Amino acid sequence: MARSNVSSGVGYTLIVLIGILSFRAFAGFLSPNFDADQAVHVLMAYDLQLPEDWYYWGQNRLGSLLPILSHGLLQVVPLTPIQAVSFVQYGFVIVGFLCYASLLKRLCLKVIFALIWFLPAAPFQKLVEVAHPYAPQFALLGIALVAAHRLARMTESTLLPRMLLNTLIILSFTLSIWVSDLSLLPAGVAAVWASKSILSNHKGWRPLGLEYLWQHPLCWYNALLLGLAGAFLVYVKSTASQRDENYGVFAINGLESMGQIIGSVLSNIVRTVLFQVHHPILSLYCLASLVAIGSLCFYLQKVYQNTYPFSVQWLSLLLATAISMGISILLSRWTLIQGVPARYFIGMYLCGWLAALLTVDQLAATRQLPLGSLHRLTALLCLTALLGSLSLPPYVFTLDKPPSRLATLQPLATIGKAGLIGEYWSSYLLCIAAPEQLSCTPHDQDFARCPRCVQQVLQSPVIYLVSKGWLAAFPRELEQFGQRLRQQQPAQPIAGYWMAPYRVVSTTRQ
Repeated sequence: MARSNVSSGVGYTLIVLIGILSFRAFAGFLSPNFDADQAVHVLMAYDLQLPEDWYYWGQNRLGSLLPILSHGLLQVVPLTPIQAVSFVQYGFVIVGFLCYASLLKRLCLKVIFALIWFLPAAPFQKLVEVAHPYAPQFALLGIALVAAHRLARMTESTLLPRMLLNTLIILSFTLSIWVSDLSLLPAGVAAVWASKSILSNHKGWRPLGLEYLWQHPLCWYNALLLGLAGAFLVYVKSTASQRDENYGVFAINGLESMGQIIGSVLSNIVRTVLFQVHHPILSLYCLASLVAIGSLCFYLQKVYQNTYPFSVQWLSLLLATAISMGISILLSRWTLIQGVPARYFIGMYLCGWLAALLTVDQLAATRQLPLGSLHRLTALLCLTALLGSLSLPPYVFTLDKPPSRLATLQPLATIGKAGLIGEYWSSYLLCIAAPEQLSCTPHDQDFARCPRCVQQVLQSPVIYLVSKGWLAAFPRELEQFGQRLRQQQPAQPIAGYWMAPYRVVSTTRQ
């Protein structure tokens, strides 16, 4: 008993330490790699305006759940906007971990999942960063999965608990779909799985057909919830500021484009395995992943040769979700336009790892694999997950960490109330230093991501132009957004950026 308590203490301590390392490295206000994509969430949290801000500025995707919750937190807790966004983001990260880890019985597998989730392999680092929807999206899917797990295990027929769990499932799926359209895939897979489960578990319903189902109050309740969920999603989509013809269900690739995506993925895998990416640990991770997949398939093949049945709850759901995500990546025109980024495979990464861990957990519970083989397989999965975590930037694990991006931008907080105009990656980012006194926008282009931000900049008493990535030299005068700006003082470096103060001197167009 004492040995078991010590092992449990060590295991849970490791999980906490892994979570702390992740927060220290990737929480927005502590991260040295905070960028403009992440900064937009901070600015939205500070200056949230609905219904314009139901989605990430300038897009009809990436629902603004993170900025909305962060804005609410700012109303009750004395935090800076970037701190609020960081804490809410990691709230989702923690909730997601707790949901998925609750499905695992063995503590060592929970520790492995902590590495996978909190310190994902370098190509999937966006999972825990603010800029992208993955943490809120998969945390909500995790809540839905845990609620479904509880619902599947219910033996009592009391209506109220089932209604509450169904409400939680539908609400979680709805919010996840709002945050990321990709959640339509696991939602669709879950709907098919649930329908199949109902028909198989209640064979007596079949002769009665839909007539019996519709007489059941839970069916009416679920139909009402689904109707409300659909109405919400249609409404928020209608408020989106821009619709890109290259993004959506009708932007489908042809066979040639799908071949290019497959070729790109295979080429990257081969280059990584052959140590041609100048990242030895990532190459070792890729090799270990291939060995782990092969070993798991080998052991499963041996188990299936036995006369005893073997099944893993949620395995078919996870594999079907991973496959559907892979197909969507192939079909989406947006994938090729973006250069087939590794972050698009985060869903497959998580589903694959969860499927593997649940399978090993079931093998341990049923004792259908020799203990030595089980230990070797678990050790291989642990080594693979650890190599993935070690592929992250070195500062994640060292005491000597580079200063956060927020710290390097603090000199901007001393310039007073001002507007900033620059290239995309050098505009929104600079405002995180003091969003209460700084207004930022990218320079004049065909499309303004945040029209009200433009007006706020133009109404500022002084406007700083930021040259990085935009101006080779500061002109005496130039036109921006229909206003003629004139330089007031020579350029100077502030927080590592060359910028010069300008003022509006005349209007050039209405």
